[in-house]
Amino acid sequence: MWDEFRIVEGTDNDRAWEITSEILMHYLEHAQKSEFTATQTLMLTALVYAHQCTILEQEGKTVDALGMFFYNGILNGDFNEGSRLNVSGFVKRNKLKPVKNEIFEYAQNNFSHKNILSADLRQCQLDAKAIFIRQ
Repeated sequence: MWDEFRIVEGTDNDRAWEITSEILMHYLEHAQKSEFTATQTLMLTALVYAHQCTILEQEGKTVDALGMFFYNGILNGDFNEGSRLNVSGFVKRNKLKPVKNEIFEYAQNNFSHKNILSADLRQCQLDAKAIFIRQ
């Protein structure tokens, strides 16, 4: 499925979203069959959410992309140099410099393995909207 995704990535966002949703379902089924813990399952799905974030960015859905970015960041764990670079890139690509500090603060406070089990995509989207309103 990832091969098919790579073919349509950047050219057919609707199909790319469908494919990532199918991959997510396969990952969840695999995690259940393999008796993954909740933490392992969420970490497994992080790559899919990263690609969905990119799709949302390409569609100009910046607030939704920021919420997905936050969620993915929590699933990826502790804030580190890689996280810092990801945040910088996201801010630059989406012209969010006016709220750069708020985005960095959110990432530093929330991107942590201890938050994985309480990660909530809807709450991340609400947090993104609250930050975006300040822009």
